[in-house]
Amino acid sequence: MKNACSKRAPRWLYAALLVSSLGTFDCRAIKERFTRSSDAEIIAMVPAHRDLTDADRLRIGRGIETTMAVFLSEPDIDQRMSRALGRPVTNATERRAAARELSARGLARLTARQLDEVYSIRAELSERSMAVCAGLWSGRIADGEVMAALAKLPHARMIRWFELAQEGTRIAMAPGFSLPSEDTAAIDQVVSRARDATQGAERERFLRVLERETNALPLEACATIKEIYRAASQADPALRERFYRAMARP
Repeated sequence: MKNACSKRAPRWLYAALLVSSLGTFDCRAIKERFTRSSDAEIIAMVPAHRDLTDADRLRIGRGIETTMAVFLSEPDIDQRMSRALGRPVTNATERRAAARELSARGLARLTARQLDEVYSIRAELSERSMAVCAGLWSGRIADGEVMAALAKLPHARMIRWFELAQEGTRIAMAPGFSLPSEDTAAIDQVVSRARDATQGAERERFLRVLERETNALPLEACATIKEIYRAASQADPALRERFYRAMARP
């Protein structure tokens, strides 16, 4: 097989799901409203989804409150975001875009243990939602689908998800921040190991997903991303960390 992995493996997929969960919210609105909001107002801040009850949405909203309150109370948050991005951040729309971008950048600089946590939670989400699982390959995941999958996790795991996203934003705002060097070799190695672990019809499906890229059928894409995750989890710690960081680069 030709070396298709570095060309076709969606290196953005690792960051896409994490930051989409935060991009739903207006961070300043969270800070200002959660001190006085009714349950109905908090529910309205969380995207509606056919599988989400109002109780689910309230629990998610309160989870955001728990994890974001301290962070958003830090002084000069808009100015720090502006410095990190090199452009003004002055309103809700800009703040939301800044949170997405900074979290995506900072993800690649989480510790190895934190990256393991992100991967572990993401694997749990992929087991609870076909839409999320397939979206990990295509990069097309609606915020409501993320929230519906998060609602199925134990509360502590959901909170940890938001904490890790927040930590990515904080890291990216630090003076002197830089992305790690590109490492397509790590992606190639893990994807190749996942491919080599398949045979027969599974091998054909795996190669078909690589060939179709983001247009792969959802069921096939989901099966393939799970195999890639499995190969990463079974890799030695050094390769696993390299793979996670490479996939996390925006």
